[in-house]
Amino acid sequence: MAEHPHGPEDHRFDADFVQRFHTTFDGSFPDVETTLGPSSYALLAAEAEALAQNGAAPVVLDLGCGSGRLSEVLLQRGLPPQNLIGVDFVAEQIERTRQRLNPAPVRLFLAQSQDLPLEDGSIDCVLNHMGLAVMIPVDATLKEVGRVLRTGGRMAVVVDGPPKEGSIDKIYIQILREAVAAEQPQLLKGLASDHDISDPAVLAHLVHVQTGMIPHRAPQSFELLMRMSVSEYLTFLEGEYLMRRLREVGRQKVRHAVQRLFESHGEDQVVIPLAMQLMVFVKPPA
Repeated sequence: MAEHPHGPEDHRFDADFVQRFHTTFDGSFPDVETTLGPSSYALLAAEAEALAQNGAAPVVLDLGCGSGRLSEVLLQRGLPPQNLIGVDFVAEQIERTRQRLNPAPVRLFLAQSQDLPLEDGSIDCVLNHMGLAVMIPVDATLKEVGRVLRTGGRMAVVVDGPPKEGSIDKIYIQILREAVAAEQPQLLKGLASDHDISDPAVLAHLVHVQTGMIPHRAPQSFELLMRMSVSEYLTFLEGEYLMRRLREVGRQKVRHAVQRLFESHGEDQVVIPLAMQLMVFVKPPA
């Protein structure tokens, strides 16, 4: 997913989209298996577990905690609640997380990712599940992560990956870009200068420039094996940057094309391998 400039209207739109998305899906599909085996949430939780030293649990920041599904996984896997911090910029999401984790004494903050209410070097591990793309400007977000992360600490993120040729996800992107090219070609031109954090090299460069962090290991590509109906898939896509910038006529054209794409598979539900990547960074000594 490409990064994009934000203003006040974008912020309100994003907050509304995040709220509707998590209300509909209750997190980004936490119970769906991946081609690496466990769920994408479990992959992130394992990165926090790896930092436990001499029986001491790490202090973990769930950045963009949403409705609290990742936080829930962390607690289920033994992280002490007093070692867990959740931050989100949507008040309703903070409340949903609070209700989900009740009565665990987790610290929750309503805050922007670019202005974290946390002390320097107070965090051992920062986790982010598919939220970095809307934490705009991403440069400022990463700078804050670098500030709150202790030396030797890690940041693990799940971000979009390049979809497979011939997959529904790949064809959808082609359909969407054709609609945008016909209606608002300037949007495609604007994307050329934006940060594409689905490119591991681009994200690694941004992280290093803003935080000094370096990759802990090579990126791990995987797919989330979703089975969705056309209506579920369209709901999932409604928050895509280019889709929501189209006028209603353009969005309708995209919806009809996606419906025809599903009909060509001849099934009510279709397995859609959503391409993702797990990237882990470490903060070296100064």
